[in-house]
Amino acid sequence: MGKTAVAEYVDYATIHGVERIKNSPFAGFKILWLIALCGSLGMITFQVVMLYRKYDSTPVSTSMELKTVEKMRFPKVVICNTNPGQTTRLPVESGESGTENLFNIIHFKYEEAIRSNLTLEKAVTVAESFKLWLSSLPESLLMAYSQPFDEFVLSCAFAGNSCSPSSIGNHSTFRTYDYGLCYVFDPKKQDGISPSAEVSSSGQRFGLELLLNVDRDQSIHLVTSSDGVLICPLHDVSEYLDADSGVFVPTGFQANIAVSKSVTESVPGKNNESPMCDETSDTSVHDCLSDCRQKNIAQRCGCYQQFFMLDKVKVDSQLSTTLDNDTDYRPCLSSKDLVCILKALDEFTNSTPSGCKCISPCRNEFFTPEITLISFPNEKYTPIVWALLAAKIQDGPHPYEHGRTRLDSMIFKTRENVIRVRIYLKALSYEVIKESYAYEIANFISDIGGQLGLWAGFSVLSILELVELMFLLVAKKEKKENPTEPARNEPGDNDISLDTHKTELSDFD
Repeated sequence: MGKTAVAEYVDYATIHGVERIKNSPFAGFKILWLIALCGSLGMITFQVVMLYRKYDSTPVSTSMELKTVEKMRFPKVVICNTNPGQTTRLPVESGESGTENLFNIIHFKYEEAIRSNLTLEKAVTVAESFKLWLSSLPESLLMAYSQPFDEFVLSCAFAGNSCSPSSIGNHSTFRTYDYGLCYVFDPKKQDGISPSAEVSSSGQRFGLELLLNVDRDQSIHLVTSSDGVLICPLHDVSEYLDADSGVFVPTGFQANIAVSKSVTESVPGKNNESPMCDETSDTSVHDCLSDCRQKNIAQRCGCYQQFFMLDKVKVDSQLSTTLDNDTDYRPCLSSKDLVCILKALDEFTNSTPSGCKCISPCRNEFFTPEITLISFPNEKYTPIVWALLAAKIQDGPHPYEHGRTRLDSMIFKTRENVIRVRIYLKALSYEVIKESYAYEIANFISDIGGQLGLWAGFSVLSILELVELMFLLVAKKEKKENPTEPARNEPGDNDISLDTHKTELSDFD
């Protein structure tokens, strides 16, 4: 029965070469067909393995699409003065909060440092020490040492209307390590805009316009190396400011910043232990790495570099004894702390801290700024800006410079302090960069079928033929293992049964 079933299968099999192995009249051809069939099966096995590796690698295809909408959300805008404090507002009394050495260097030893061939390393050390001290202060004290909002933002308008007090001001601060207090313009709180902060027009007329005063005379020696502002248009403000997402604008210019929205949609992949993106989190890689580095520094140095991130500083406590209630860590203030931090930062340049597993969220929305600069203000507009400066600054700017006329002095002083910034949507369209799996299970099965058909003429019907053959072979095996038992005879029938067997045996003689 088994041989018969196999022989019948060979005769009707749709797999190429099987029938020729049985029915070819010459032994040489049978061997040739057998070798060809084995080679084809080998190639099929090789191709299937390669196809599986391709499927398992989760290849991704990327498509780009430009979508045009009737309304688009206006970004939040972070505005930072590159000078983190004002010289005349900083404490200079010896011994205050343990800052005697720091401020002696900044206030009294600047000229001495210059004369003694100041090195870049020394300047970096002083600047970093100042930032550490600044980050350890409570926000109320930091605000007292910083430039007041009304002196920094001379004017603010959105779509031709004055900025609402709720959209930007002393209440909308954002604290950073490098720039101290920054300010955030929130379009959701601007009067005349929908709660979703969507606008229906693009261009400069329908954007945010700021007139800013950096007050360069208040720059802190050895800390502030350039005068200007940092402008960051963001989809949302996170814990750590990513300066690379914004643009720096120097004094004496008008900056026209056109922002374009982009959306990226990624796929996590099929490996749950090592996904390509995070579907459940919206934390950026920048924030994740920044947080991981801070934790690494805290573990290594026993103190926090950006202590204000913990929100544990108490106004009524001395900085040297201020501790985090959870870990007993303190703010980094000593020279020993600084050496440890700089060493850790150097190591971060070459490697990521151990234990940091940061992957980007699967969906990202961000704004890309494009900046153009033009000299500002011109001769005719200078008196207007000067009047704004005089009205905003308590003592008022001094109009005269040695060897200059009054107008020349006004232009010079204005251009070295004032910046006009216009931030607006470039267009009511945005780019969608979308990832999708390039090789899914359907592609994998189709390619396997193609290889089977190419090398052996294999099809779905061929599988059915093999299933039928296996069924017949299994049925034959079970029949041999469990033969049918003869029926039991009633008493008195033994003689008849015996005679019958004797008759059957006599037939074979």
